[in-house]
This record gives sequence, C-alpha cells and structure tokens, in this order.
Amino acid sequence: MKNVLKFIPLLITTIVILLFFYDDFIAFMLCFASFFIVIPAIVISIILFIKSFSFSSTSWKVYFAWGLVDVLLVVGYNIFVAPDTVCNPDIMAEHYEKNAVKMKELIQYTNQALDDSAAIWLEFEHGDISIFHVSSKRDSLWSSHWNEDAEDKKDSLRAVVGLTSDELEEIQDRLDELGCIGISTKKDRASCVIYFRRVGMGMYSYILYDEPMSEENKEYYMEDPAYIPYSETVVFEYGGGAIGLQVFPRDQRDSFLSAHKPW
Repeated sequence: MKNVLKFIPLLITTIVILLFFYDDFIAFMLCFASFFIVIPAIVISIILFIKSFSFSSTSWKVYFAWGLVDVLLVVGYNIFVAPDTVCNPDIMAEHYEKNAVKMKELIQYTNQALDDSAAIWLEFEHGDISIFHVSSKRDSLWSSHWNEDAEDKKDSLRAVVGLTSDELEEIQDRLDELGCIGISTKKDRASCVIYFRRVGMGMYSYILYDEPMSEENKEYYMEDPAYIPYSETVVFEYGGGAIGLQVFPRDQRDSFLSAHKPW
C-alpha cells in the first residue's frame, strides 16, 4: 500500500504537465485553485524522483522511469509549446514579416469565398470552432455563436455567408499554416483582422488594410494604447478580455514605437 501511495504525487504532477500541453490558461487556473494539493505533490515528486536514483527496488525503478518521462515532457513543453504562450510587439513584428504574403493570400481567399457584402468572425481552438459570427448581405447585425453552438451549427452558419465546407476547411488549414487562430472580415473589404495568439484571456491580433490608412485612422491608432501602428496598412491590436489590462503595456508600446516608426 505504501508503494502505491508514493505514486500519487507523481500522477498529479503528470496530469498537471499534460494540462499545460492542452491549455496553459486552464492549467494555470486549476493549479491556482488547488495549489494546496498541486504544490506539495510537485515537491514530493521531485524528492522521490531524486531518491529513486538508488534503484534499490522495482518500485523505485518504476518511479525513476516515470519521473524521467515527466522531465522529458517538461523539456518538450518549454521547447515546443511555451514559446506560443507568450507574446509582445516584437514577436508580432517578426511573425508578420515571415508571413505577410500568406496573410494577404488568406484575406484574398476568404473575401473571394464569401458572398458579396457578407462577413465572418471565425476563431478556432484545439481544432474546433470556438467563435463563428456571421453577417450576410441583408443583415445589419452579427449572428453570434460560441463554442459548442458554433461548432454544431457550422454548416448552417457557413451557408449564410456563402462558404462551402471545403472553403471553411481551407481557411482553417491556412490559419494553421500561418500559426494564427482566427479571422474577421469586413463587408466593405477595406480591412481584415487576423487573430494571432491568445495569452490567458488576452488576444493579440493584426489589423490589415487593403489600402494605406487615412490620416484620421493613423492619428487614432497612434493615440489609443490598445493599438500599435506598424505600417500604413498594418496595425497590431491587443484586447484583454473580461479582466486584466485592455491595452499593450506602456513600456512595450513606447519602446517598440521608439525603435520602429510606422510612417
């Protein structure tokens, strides 16, 4: 019984690590809510893993092997997953420069696939549709759908704006290739938003204009700390969600704009 009990902390630790692979925000919130269980479990796991180096029994050998797997998972997370859980203006600029052409091609493809004067707001999470808002040529307002409702009704929603099943799948594939999670179009096709990355509840996005912005828009984006103008046709946007800052951190914004003049 004692040998079985000592595996419980390691099991908890493994579950926590896998949760971070699935969704770091959910994992963090669950760890925060149950820190009185998670923290001791992790500490005990580390201690027992070190003790398992003795290989003095079969159970210690199993514990060592299991602990080694957890160590490899942590390393894998930090190499392959963690870089996608942070963001700042410099990361956005680097990503845009690498993918500018493909972003433009995605916008062109999406606008051509949609009916005239139709618009969508589409976002994916873990391979499923998490947001699917639609507005047809005749609509003055959005028809809004989230999570299961969006996924369950995707066929009827895409039909509202003239998308075929293949076109919807193609948009998703292109977003995956871009390393982005969503797109929002406008009825007049003057601009488009590509959703780059969620960090916690915050969203980092690109606003991409088809033509150079007006002087009025330039002034607006320069003054509003939720935006960072990058060029005459590109603006970085940050939305903080329900809680937290609704703007870029001031030091990040000021530093970036001092080093990069948008026009």
